[in-house]
Amino acid sequence: MGTLWIGPHPVGQAKAFWVWDVRIEEAHRGKGYGRGAMELAELEARRRGATELGLNVFGHNEIARRLYESMGYIPTAIRMRKDL
Repeated sequence: MGTLWIGPHPVGQAKAFWVWDVRIEEAHRGKGYGRGAMELAELEARRRGATELGLNVFGHNEIARRLYESMGYIPTAIRMRKDL
């Protein structure tokens, strides 16, 4: 169905965890597996003593952004660029 990779954030708070990668195979998207993977990430991070879970999401990935926002994630930085 997909993969999930989380672990301690190497820089920052000692109790901060990070989602390094989450991928749901295209044939299985839109069926709740992404939400389930993120719920599992939160559960496992808490089990390991984390008080915070962060991630990166590409600006063009509106589906993932909506998922994360619906789960209570908030933007903490915005990276911008301009084609020249």
